[in-house]
Amino acid sequence: RPKVYFSFRSPYSWLALDTLKGLGLRECFDYVPLWEPGDVVACALELEGAHLLYDQMSRSKHLYILQDVKRLVAARQEPMIWPIDHDPEWDLPHLAWLACRRLGTEWEFYDLVVDLRWTNGIDVCVEEYLRPAMDKCGLEGISLCDLRADPQVVSDAVAALKDTYENDVFGMPYFKAGFHRFWGLDRLDTFLMHLGLTHDNAEPLDHVPKEAILAVGAYDTDTAGGCG
Repeated sequence: RPKVYFSFRSPYSWLALDTLKGLGLRECFDYVPLWEPGDVVACALELEGAHLLYDQMSRSKHLYILQDVKRLVAARQEPMIWPIDHDPEWDLPHLAWLACRRLGTEWEFYDLVVDLRWTNGIDVCVEEYLRPAMDKCGLEGISLCDLRADPQVVSDAVAALKDTYENDVFGMPYFKAGFHRFWGLDRLDTFLMHLGLTHDNAEPLDHVPKEAILAVGAYDTDTAGGCG
């Protein structure tokens, strides 16, 4: 199935997945998280011959993103408080999401996390703040240390990050259909059109056969706004 690469860190990722949810298309894709892992996951990933392709952005790009996201959110009339992250442990929300996926509560957890982070400006890498969402979604009493010690969660984390490495994912959000890749919120429309899905509703275009929904089309090599 087509893949959507996302990160709790990226505001563009949040806006892209919010669009897919609003269009009723969220269940049409496989989702792969990307984040900067802690030592446990990073070492396990290195043993698989893979590493993170994401690079820290410059101060100038960060300042641009602050301005750009403010415009996008205003145009969508979305409520938003920009979160301040202090030495964030991105393992926490992403490993918790992977653990919730095994329980079938990943989207309930996802919605709670993005509401905390982007609507209320909460640092979701602080266990105390994320605890209510974790408890509600079946991770009662489970800490970040527990997640890092869980071989199934670590295995899922390594598989996800190895996938991003093998598919050259360098920023968020990132979309993949067959051999074709689309980077950035600005390419979400192109990605959906490529799959025969309109941006106006969740129905396939009438002239596109069902078998062609997963087919590939023209390759767009242009870049777009995104975190990476």
